[in-house]
Order: sequence, then structure tokens, then C-alpha cells
Amino acid sequence: MNMYSSLNDFKQHILVLPLRDKQELAVFLLRHVMEERMKSMPAERNFKAEMQWISENREKYRGQFVALDGGRLLAHGPDELQVIREANLAGVKMPFTSYIETKAEEFSIGW
Repeated sequence: MNMYSSLNDFKQHILVLPLRDKQELAVFLLRHVMEERMKSMPAERNFKAEMQWISENREKYRGQFVALDGGRLLAHGPDELQVIREANLAGVKMPFTSYIETKAEEFSIGW
């Protein structure tokens, strides 16, 4: 069996999964692809601009995922996969993404 037919078989199996499982698989694959891309990035990227943006805008975006390119907001919302898609549609293939905790989540992390 060649790679193409096994990939097609895999895709057919995915089609019958419940929506929640499909979404979980999509997030898993997207994270894996992002990790692979990060490995190929130059080591000198330090995300200083992104960290500064989060520091300055945290209150407005609590409880949401944000996608940034330097200090520029590309997309935001409660659905990480959708935020990454929107960033990709804006022309950024490897956006910096982060979840900004609500005040309750921020407080409970230390406990």
C-alpha cells in the first residue's frame, strides 16, 4: 500500500468521527505542525515584541487566544484553531499564539 492510499484511508476514518473528536484531532495536528515549524526557526527570535503587546493588552483580551506577529494583533477569540486560521489568512504562517488567562484562572494557577 502506498502513502497516498493509506492517507486516503485515514481521511475516510476521520470523516466518521464525532465533531468533538475531529476538533481535538485538528488542534493536535495544528500544534504538531507549529512545533515542527518552530524547530526550523532561527534561534535568535525572542518574542520580546509579543510579550510587550500581551503585557500592554492583557485586560482587554482575558479569556481569549491571541495571534501576534511582533507587536501586531492578527486575530483573537475563544477558539484557538480559528484564531490560528485567521492569522494564516492574514498572511502569517507562524504566528505567535497565546491564551490570556482570566483573572480567576490566573489566580488559581498558583494553587
